[in-house]
Amino acid sequence: MKKCIKCGYELEDKSKFCIICGEKQPEEENIDDNSLQKQQDENEVIADIDKSTEESLTSPIDDTAFKDIPDLSFAHLYPMNWYKFIIYFQLFLNALLNIVSALRYFTGDIYGDDAKAVYSAFKGLQAWDILYGILLVLLAVFALKARRDLAKFKSGAPGVYYALIVANSFLTLIFNYIRLDLGNIPIDNSTLTRSLIGIVFSIVYVIFNKKYFDKRDYMFNK
Repeated sequence: MKKCIKCGYELEDKSKFCIICGEKQPEEENIDDNSLQKQQDENEVIADIDKSTEESLTSPIDDTAFKDIPDLSFAHLYPMNWYKFIIYFQLFLNALLNIVSALRYFTGDIYGDDAKAVYSAFKGLQAWDILYGILLVLLAVFALKARRDLAKFKSGAPGVYYALIVANSFLTLIFNYIRLDLGNIPIDNSTLTRSLIGIVFSIVYVIFNKKYFDKRDYMFNK
């Protein structure tokens, strides 16, 4: 039973008009129970989504799972062609040349056919050449390490590369200076001058590469 909205007379639920005052009664919506339940479920899902979204926006982000992934969001701004040249060509060539030079000093081939005569005239030369050859082999290994660190984007890899560049030049300078200082080992001043020029070039080269890799420092974080 329901009551008339105007006079309050009790009417049948299906009555459209009041039998006393004639007032039209509002029609009750015939709501299907299944439809109502479905709507309630949808409302609950939407509420859960809204709550999850709000929590994700207000809670701090846990970025520990991504700490080993380099940030490449700005990689397109900085081309990597020079980097590729270094790791795929330059460092391999550097290691190869140092190995070849080391073998020449080990065997005395650096003096050509006169090796025996040179070593006979200058007694301390052969031992020094062998030591220098060993250092060249170590530099070759160092070059391969620098290449590996750069290729794997290891933290501090550019610094290892700078150290290799400087070590190559300073080793040559020190080697030639000691030979000159010994007095009885042959070396001309032009060789020493070229070594000094090599040092200056290495410093300029390191400065250039440091500017290059500083812009890409965010990539070397492993």
